[in-house]
Amino acid sequence: MAFSGGGSNILKPHTHDSTILQDGGNLDFKNITQSDMSAASMTYSDGVHLQELAIGTPAQQLIVNPGATAPVWSSEHTQGRLEVLHDDVLSADGTTMTYTPGASLDMAAVYGELVFCLQGWQATAGSIGLTINGHADYAYNNILNDSGVLSGNQVGSGATTIPLISSAISTNATQVSVICSIKRSLNGEDSEKFMIDASGGNISQGNQITNAYCGDGFNTGDITELKITASANMDKGMRWTVWGRRVA
Repeated sequence: MAFSGGGSNILKPHTHDSTILQDGGNLDFKNITQSDMSAASMTYSDGVHLQELAIGTPAQQLIVNPGATAPVWSSEHTQGRLEVLHDDVLSADGTTMTYTPGASLDMAAVYGELVFCLQGWQATAGSIGLTINGHADYAYNNILNDSGVLSGNQVGSGATTIPLISSAISTNATQVSVICSIKRSLNGEDSEKFMIDASGGNISQGNQITNAYCGDGFNTGDITELKITASANMDKGMRWTVWGRRVA
């Protein structure tokens, strides 16, 4: 790379811009240019000088440090990750499945959403519902497809459970599945509720879509219990898995 200046030993200030004459030309980083760095490390700017960040360890991820001043390698990156919080299988026919976290689930600072899947067989036809923190007042809308015939329900308040599988689409000894999302909702009066969106179906009868929220008397952003309740026995082997989507 060529430079010009006031004498043969004077280096002209330069930027290595190949479009500028006598600026040193661009740097070839493809196995040509050398730097006093460790193998596999990378550089970043501290606002004044370039700094070296050495390679991390296997499975670490590159994240921003707590002060938002530099990149760092970390094994603790959880934001956006789905964590398995609960995985339960009925060991015998039964009507309830309960998830009680060891510590309350903070749905404001730690988890942005809970997602669960309920899948298995109904031993006897009946409805399947969800309750949160033992609350017994919900409002919901749902659409039912009962053997190709569409219908809907709207309950403004007073429902004791959130309907996941309606008895209208339930039959004896058939397979059912439900996918459900639970998110914290804060209204204009700073009242904390949970919004629930669920899609469920009976493979032999029909399916339903339900939108619900926790009604009067519910005002918390924490979850201390989720409970599945059926009006008739669910078969041994019914599986319920709950994931939490981390925000921190």
